[in-house]
Amino acid sequence: MYKNQTMNNINNIDNNDKDLDFREMFLDNLPVCSYVQGMNVVLGPILYVMPELDAYTTFSCLVTKHFPRYLFMNLEGTHHGCELVEKCLKALDPILFGHLNKTLDSKIYAFPKILTLLASMKPFDEVLKLWDAIFAFGIHIHIIILCVHMISIREQILKETSAYHMQKIIDDHSIDSEILIKGAIVLINFIPSVIHEELILHTFIPIASN
Repeated sequence: MYKNQTMNNINNIDNNDKDLDFREMFLDNLPVCSYVQGMNVVLGPILYVMPELDAYTTFSCLVTKHFPRYLFMNLEGTHHGCELVEKCLKALDPILFGHLNKTLDSKIYAFPKILTLLASMKPFDEVLKLWDAIFAFGIHIHIIILCVHMISIREQILKETSAYHMQKIIDDHSIDSEILIKGAIVLINFIPSVIHEELILHTFIPIASN
């Protein structure tokens, strides 16, 4: 029952008084930043697994040190992350990349997932397991995990020519964290070294994207 109530709080987090207090505390201590849509989704899993004060410390550390370009600086890191999804997918599965690239922009299918470190995917318990891997291997690996997710459903995507239906397949397909993590650990070795370096640094250092 407790977990169900917690999940209800997370699902309604934009209207939750507790979250509003948390948001005010965060912004009061970081006057240079402002709330952007997506912070609540990143905050949800953190509040789910730890007390508020620990969640505050973790959240502020994540967004100021580990991926500041994602939620601040006009979300330029998130836009860069979408470009990297395209680069990595092109390197890993050029046929799938070509099919998607004809119809669906990465800023449409990837943006909310990149912005929230995949927290917008489902089911939620599998997202928590993905986050274990993301924090263990580095924030950047969530881009490879997203590529693996799309490769795992490539046959369904390749059958579609409609951008709407492709988007729906990508969004609605339930994730299996074990498959995605194992796949990412293997496939990251096939990413060209120049892109790999860009992948690692783009969350906190501006890099010219070629």
